[in-house]
Amino acid sequence: MTEPRDKEVLLTDARVISMGAAGIIDNGYLKLSGNLISKLGPMSELTAEEKASGDSMRGHTVMPGLINSHMHLHMLRPKFKYDPKDSGALDTMRSMRSVFNCFREGVTTIRDMGHHDGVRLELKQLFHSGVLLGPRMVMSGDALSMSFGHAWWLVDMGIKTTEELTHQVRKQVAEGADFIKIIASNEDLKKPGWDGLVVPWMSQEALNATVEMSHDCGMFVAVHANAYETLRRCIVAKVDSIEHGRGLTREQCVEMRDMGMWLVPTLSQQKRGADPSSGRPWQPRMAAMYPLGQQSARDAVEVGVRMAGGTDVQGTMAEEVQLFRDAGMGAEDSLRTVTINGAEMLKLDAEIGSLDPGKRADVAVFEGNPLADASALENLKRVYRDGKRLDREFLDQFVPPRPDWSVGS
Repeated sequence: MTEPRDKEVLLTDARVISMGAAGIIDNGYLKLSGNLISKLGPMSELTAEEKASGDSMRGHTVMPGLINSHMHLHMLRPKFKYDPKDSGALDTMRSMRSVFNCFREGVTTIRDMGHHDGVRLELKQLFHSGVLLGPRMVMSGDALSMSFGHAWWLVDMGIKTTEELTHQVRKQVAEGADFIKIIASNEDLKKPGWDGLVVPWMSQEALNATVEMSHDCGMFVAVHANAYETLRRCIVAKVDSIEHGRGLTREQCVEMRDMGMWLVPTLSQQKRGADPSSGRPWQPRMAAMYPLGQQSARDAVEVGVRMAGGTDVQGTMAEEVQLFRDAGMGAEDSLRTVTINGAEMLKLDAEIGSLDPGKRADVAVFEGNPLADASALENLKRVYRDGKRLDREFLDQFVPPRPDWSVGS
């Protein structure tokens, strides 16, 4: 079901978690006017007529639409064996199925972390122009890595020198990428000689030059990085966000906090990737690294590093929030990682991320109370994307269960 763009929507009798100036309203309302949030507050503000005409959400929680700050649209929780030679048409259909699954989780904005074809850019253009209804997309170009690095069979561009790296930065800026994604560590080697787990795959010089060129062009730099030495190089290079961050020490967390650097730990992907049933070729390495990731997350939470939530290719938003809580984060702060924190990192907080009047009507409604139980984020009732309403029952029709596709894929 969809709402006309010019229709006023009044959601009443709900727990409203605004992530903004209104804070948390235990028994509140939210009014949408077209594609904007127009008003919110406690039910006591409404007239008897308004209360009678509103759409009661008793027993439900109204929140900002969720933001998945690290994902790959074409590979959301795949059970199939992915082949980089798959056609663009197949990638497009997989990506559109992922779009419906994003909406089913209440996700209205995604940061896509890179792939080898033009499908993502074309979908973003279609979503932006209104040809198709999709999430807001903040998108990197192809992930930049030195040759034969992590997941090279998917993303290898044959880059061999620092000059080729900076050339690719300029190319991606010219082509319209929203940010630069770098892969700085390699977790895939059968016999890594560095620490037995990870090999730094980019020199300090190469990282420095790539970050400097990106910043000169006004581009945010997100870096896939694990283990102490790679993380040390990233901090020295002054990257903007560290993705995954397994092996961050407490001292490095303090440095990140003091520099205002973001951490997107993809905790649910770390957990699932370590599970033998994940089917990933690097699962044994991920299992060995998982305790490092857990400790790094605990240190980052305790120290106060700025953090945003992302699922990568295997996790879920509910799992991500619960794992932040397991790492010591408070319930409200854990919800911030998948709402306003993501918006701030993506520099979209003037438009989305909180329920404040004048912001875009990206709204998620969940049965239950995600403050008390993160699993409530699995129980979407409906989502509004720029004021357009999509009910869970409607979305379920577009992603029917399949024995050859894992749940949520």
